Amino acid sequence: MELKNITLEGISYPINSGISEYVPDIKNFIEKSIDKSLLKALMASISIDPWIPVLLVGPTGGGKTELIRWLSNKTNHSYRRIQLNGSTNIDSFVGKWLINEQGTYWVDGILTDAMRKGHWLLLDELNAALPEILFVLHSLLDNDRCLILDDKGKEIVKMHPNFRLFAAMNPTEDYTGTKELNRALLDRFTVLKFDYPTKPNEEKIVSAHSGISRTFGSVSGIPVIKRMVEFANIIRKKNESATIVSICSTRQLIHWAKLCQHLDIKHAAEVSIINKCDTDEQTSIRDELNKLFINNESIQSIERVEKQMKEDLKKQEELLALKKQAEVKINPEEIDPIIKAKLIAKSMEFDKIPFTTTIKDKEEINNILDKIVPDNIIPEVKLDGAVTFDEPMPTNLYPEPTRVATEADLPF
Repeated sequence: MELKNITLEGISYPINSGISEYVPDIKNFIEKSIDKSLLKALMASISIDPWIPVLLVGPTGGGKTELIRWLSNKTNHSYRRIQLNGSTNIDSFVGKWLINEQGTYWVDGILTDAMRKGHWLLLDELNAALPEILFVLHSLLDNDRCLILDDKGKEIVKMHPNFRLFAAMNPTEDYTGTKELNRALLDRFTVLKFDYPTKPNEEKIVSAHSGISRTFGSVSGIPVIKRMVEFANIIRKKNESATIVSICSTRQLIHWAKLCQHLDIKHAAEVSIINKCDTDEQTSIRDELNKLFINNESIQSIERVEKQMKEDLKKQEELLALKKQAEVKINPEEIDPIIKAKLIAKSMEFDKIPFTTTIKDKEEINNILDKIVPDNIIPEVKLDGAVTFDEPMPTNLYPEPTRVATEADLPF
């Protein structure tokens, strides 16, 4: 059977035709947010040699693991991930012997299992791994390119053709609990460096994961998601300039936006971002938040304001439509006094709008004006201005054709 390929950034890679046990769900992934140069480097790396692993280096919550999840989905490969923190020991990584009523039996660790079955394996927080884990990787990535199970009678585990190894880590200088990788190990990887998404892309990502539209809040001001991303970028710039050590990741923004479904926006920011910041920096970070959001502002309050504004706008549009209907050119001798009074009131109410269209039915104009100027306000109308006519009126009424008529000029 001919293999199908996927082509990304001009590089083809075979799609796995078999049944994959752990293909991830990527429904909230925004493909347009992918850095094309990073994707091309990743495609090149996995295509040229399956034994050259890829190391993704970048800030926490910046999309490193999401990119590998997305690509494994696109190529129909099982995706496995393990965090190499201090609690991840060699048994869970390589394998161990267990015992039951029938005796002892061997259980593969995640690395061994992935190698046998051809899964894609992501080693997260590589620079926080225990020395014995790194030692296994040294051996695995040597020229022999196999895994030897010392505790299982020196069994040799060969790599499945579909197996790919990835690793991810945060920059060592920015995160406590991490350490510099051994140069000999680092040299075995292709290294891709990540940064936070651009503002528009980050807005798309946060919107997709939280369900809040990117344009929500634009009727009454700056959209909520846009302000959230702006807040994060202010914190990051302060971090880059060494003003603060705290940071705000894309993952934190998503958490913040999701909490806003139930909490006020500023309250949600407190529990998702500010309370995690260094204590001495929380006041200054809160000050930046206050510049972008007001007290008690919430998704629900914005919805109420925008609903009212939309209703007001609709009324205004309806009123403008009625104004347009009521713009008439008339012969005053043909209009009865009550309609004349309404026309004057209409002219006063709408800043002396000129009457410009032709009226064919006195009853029709009366009905239109009744919608705008009720009869009960007519006695209160005082003609201290004038009615304007766009076109010359009969000379027996007005000596100068296009001048503004005064009260004395009107024949009623």
